[in-house]
Amino acid sequence: MSHRVSSYPATPPVRWWAWAWIGLMVLIAAGASLLASGTPLYAHMRGKTYWPTLTPAATDTLYDARAGLWRLQRLREADWRVQPLDAAVWPPVPWHPMPGIYRSKRWQAPGYRPVPGGPSHLLGTTGSGADLLAVLIHGTRTSLLAASTATVLALGLGLLLGGMAGYFQNTRLSARRGQWIGAVAGIWPGWFYGLYLPARYLATPLPVWAVPLGLGISLGIILGCMWLAGRIPGAWWRTKVALPVDTLYLRAAEIIQALPVLMLLIVVAAAFKMNSFWPAIWMIGLTAWPGAGQWMRNAFLQVTATPYIEAARSLGIPGWQIVFRHVLPNALHPLLALIPFVMGNVILLEATLSFLQIIREVVSWGTLIEGIQGQRTAWWVILFPGVAIFMTLTALSSISEQLRQQQLPPSRR
Repeated sequence: MSHRVSSYPATPPVRWWAWAWIGLMVLIAAGASLLASGTPLYAHMRGKTYWPTLTPAATDTLYDARAGLWRLQRLREADWRVQPLDAAVWPPVPWHPMPGIYRSKRWQAPGYRPVPGGPSHLLGTTGSGADLLAVLIHGTRTSLLAASTATVLALGLGLLLGGMAGYFQNTRLSARRGQWIGAVAGIWPGWFYGLYLPARYLATPLPVWAVPLGLGISLGIILGCMWLAGRIPGAWWRTKVALPVDTLYLRAAEIIQALPVLMLLIVVAAAFKMNSFWPAIWMIGLTAWPGAGQWMRNAFLQVTATPYIEAARSLGIPGWQIVFRHVLPNALHPLLALIPFVMGNVILLEATLSFLQIIREVVSWGTLIEGIQGQRTAWWVILFPGVAIFMTLTALSSISEQLRQQQLPPSRR
């Protein structure tokens, strides 16, 4: 008598719908201005050709394609609707949700109520009169921008801190006791002269290049204090002491993971009056690193325990070369499965902050759901953003699970 033995597939099934959905979201985000805008893609007026949407400053500039000149005429989006255009090609979704949107008196009338979907507006309009599809298109760009930025920050911190904890552990990072004391003593002057003074007296807000420059100055001050403290004579000061990197990392990660992230973001935004987009995204990235750090710590611990790493150490190969040429390439692969998972969490958290009006300056899926308050009969304003959030989170979760299964041996899939 024969019997069939079930076995797991050698490779997990490819979830094409998830990859297709994320690819569609990326295309929509990249071409949001071409799909939904208050300015024409092409306009011919008074014998001249203009490309308003395709120019970097479309709302403030007219571009003369024949002469190749920028003509600063302060032509707003509303002006394009009243210009004597000989010919024009408008985006598929004409109503732009950003500030400066062109609206007629009907759209600016107080007490305006949302309109359900129809020929003019396929998905209907919001409480402010903007086309719902246009807001969804531009909200896609906001969500993906927030997810990618916070994910890069979280994975970068997790890679740095978790990798250091996994490689150095509690015994491999040693220095003179005086150098450790100098590093602690140099933190305050490094922060004061590298970050506080430029932000307080030089420029507000700081330019983009000033932040890494300030961090470099702070690091230089800390290293200088370490060098000076290490030159102090005395057996006690010159005794080498190992820094418990792994223990410090675990305690810091436990503290961050124990904090309610949403409440922390609300408190920080209220305390420092930060209701803009980028500070909130940076805060999300700064609080999302423990998960990636734990993955990297475990990967570094596993790779550094292999015989070829021990052989490299015995041959006298420098530690930085071991890390970048042997440990890091083998430890980065498990991190790929975490990227979609972190992005999904960031999108959900950004939508929640927009719904709570912590983020107020951008068009987001969360602002649509928040704007329905007081007009509960407009079900379409909640349905379509909710479906977009649900589909995106489900697709990212599916991709993360697929990448995770590909890393497991066939017997465990």
